[in-house]
Amino acid sequence: MKSKHCIFLFSLLIFGGMASELSAQSHFQVNKSFPIASAGGWDYIAVGPGNNRLYVSHGTQVNILDETTGDSVGVIPNTTGVHGIAFVPSLGKGFTSNGRLNNVTVFDLKTNEVKGQIATGQNPDAIMYDAFSKLIITCNGRSADL
Repeated sequence: MKSKHCIFLFSLLIFGGMASELSAQSHFQVNKSFPIASAGGWDYIAVGPGNNRLYVSHGTQVNILDETTGDSVGVIPNTTGVHGIAFVPSLGKGFTSNGRLNNVTVFDLKTNEVKGQIATGQNPDAIMYDAFSKLIITCNGRSADL
């Protein structure tokens, strides 16, 4: 679990463009770099629940990498404008917020198979699972709602 938190922190620093600035001011350093060869912009990264995977939102898809080797282990397709990724391990499902499609993609955590899409407000960005209410929550930028 500690290594997943370190990887998550590392990812935030790299994708936030602050790694070199912080390493000059502190003891942070880049330990690994995983290049992904495909077109499109980058946004959020999420550490999968107990499956040794990193989920990287990337333009029109989510790239899934082995967190140890960086090898590609799958893709969640057709997520145009993808921002965040959330997980509900008890249901074996993952969710992506697709900003340009105004929806959420539901996928199977074991097979990466897309199970469906759910309409949201306009431009869903951050996404999270609230275990208390058992709800997936998206923060919708243009419609300014949840």
